[in-house]
Amino acid sequence: PYLSTAAASRLLARLFAIQRDGFFSRGTTLDYLNEALSLLKETNYDNWTQLDIFVFFLHYECSRASKKLPCDHTPGNIHYLDTILNSLPSARVVNMIRDPRDVLFSQKRKWKRKFLGAADIPYSEVFRSWANYHPVTISKLWLSAISAYERYQSHERVYAIRFEDLILNPFHTVQELCSFLQIEYQPEMLKVPFVGSSHKADSWESKGLNSEAVGKWKQGGLNDAEIYFCQAIAERKMKNYSYHTEAIDASPTRILAYLLMLFPKAAISLCLNLQRKNKLINLIKSLSRDKVPSKI
Repeated sequence: PYLSTAAASRLLARLFAIQRDGFFSRGTTLDYLNEALSLLKETNYDNWTQLDIFVFFLHYECSRASKKLPCDHTPGNIHYLDTILNSLPSARVVNMIRDPRDVLFSQKRKWKRKFLGAADIPYSEVFRSWANYHPVTISKLWLSAISAYERYQSHERVYAIRFEDLILNPFHTVQELCSFLQIEYQPEMLKVPFVGSSHKADSWESKGLNSEAVGKWKQGGLNDAEIYFCQAIAERKMKNYSYHTEAIDASPTRILAYLLMLFPKAAISLCLNLQRKNKLINLIKSLSRDKVPSKI
């Protein structure tokens, strides 16, 4: 369905607020509403859909940053490849695959991001990140993402790289990626700030690809039961990407403890994520009304 001019402007303004102030910022959409209204009026176009606004936002922010190609790296996009590929004929999809045991290690410590450089994360999100972690659910999510990718792995606009190849052989991996994206390789592409880690404080001064991010699960980051669950659930798909399982003599007591925690923790996680989803739904509904709210 088409959005009214007011609704389209508010949606664009909300995207500006998230992009420029951060996802967890307490700023309001109204801060960017005049800019959004002005930009949409300049297009002399009225039949805006939500997807149109999102694409417009991506290209506008890209141009504003003096860049040429917009990119959205939302992990959940992997489950909407059909919509993305059919609705955006020029879009190319790059899927990053990582050893699920390192994914577990990262997700296990994700709640600590607030104390490693992401101070704007609210404590409610810290608790949600803690509640979301369980070796069974995270392993299942990894498996689901892999399955979603494999349904499109032969598509000409879908490309996959292993995280480990990117980190340990960056020059060759990035060159091949650039070839797929039809862009020119530049050495600056490998100068990535050391930020966003769940186990190390952010360092904007340090740049490169941190080899310490590979195999952290082997260094005491996961206990025997966590490794056991991950390998038992994901072993078949792991082999497809050269992730070799290791013999694990897991403690029966620890396995039982995780099984007992599974449903209570899943219930907490479900409630917290539903609450977040409901807030998003209410936000979208408010953005679709003609009346401009005082605060969003």
